[in-house]
Amino acid sequence: FVFTFLPMYLANAKTNSTVGLHRALLVLVDLLEVLRAEGCVEEPCSYTIVVDLQEVASFAKDVSSPRAFQATPAHVKLIQNGSEVQILISTKHKERMKLGTWAEDQEFDTPGILRKLERKMDLLESYVVDSEGPAWHGIRKKHQIPGDSDSDSSETVCAV
Repeated sequence: FVFTFLPMYLANAKTNSTVGLHRALLVLVDLLEVLRAEGCVEEPCSYTIVVDLQEVASFAKDVSSPRAFQATPAHVKLIQNGSEVQILISTKHKERMKLGTWAEDQEFDTPGILRKLERKMDLLESYVVDSEGPAWHGIRKKHQIPGDSDSDSSETVCAV
């Protein structure tokens, strides 16, 4: 992918204290997932897909709710014309942000919550798969019970 307006998106996000660079990168990753899920990577005639981020860059400048910004990938429309894709934010989403009604409407936060949960699950899976990782150290250590004269008595202590 080649992202047009990516520098403007990152600059706007960085100057908007509500968004910040970290949140902007998380949304960018979510947008990549949307592009992949919608089949934009499967354009047979081109090796490079040009993605127009102009509207998302403008939104990053003006948004006043971090949760509304993070939910943006769930409220985009992709317009594909050959090897070019334009990302547009739904009018409803932009209006909710302007009116300040987004926070009261919890159903619109569901996609964001699911993405957060998926990221946390992926992180936990990476710890489980990597048996040498920090999550495994000390998980099933056998310790003798203090003050017990019987040398066979022990308990399993889980320390994560």
